[in-house]
Amino acid sequence: MFFFIKGPTGMNTVNSPLCAVVDSATNIVVNVILADANVDAAPSGCFLVNLPDDTPISIGWLYDPATQTFTDPNPPPPSVVEEPTP
Repeated sequence: MFFFIKGPTGMNTVNSPLCAVVDSATNIVVNVILADANVDAAPSGCFLVNLPDDTPISIGWLYDPATQTFTDPNPPPPSVVEEPTP
């Protein structure tokens, strides 16, 4: 059983180590839990990645093991700056 512990802002709401639970086959984050990847075991078919306390990473993000970075699959749309009409 996993518990999603991020608050409404998407940030860590408790002062404890966070880990992303990443599916080994797809590299998709399937959960964010209180754990330590150096000590705790991952669920079957997954691996753990330690996260900083202020991380915005959430379920559905993609992990790249080669660069050890996460990518938001749904980034906000780019801001459109309209030029004033003369």
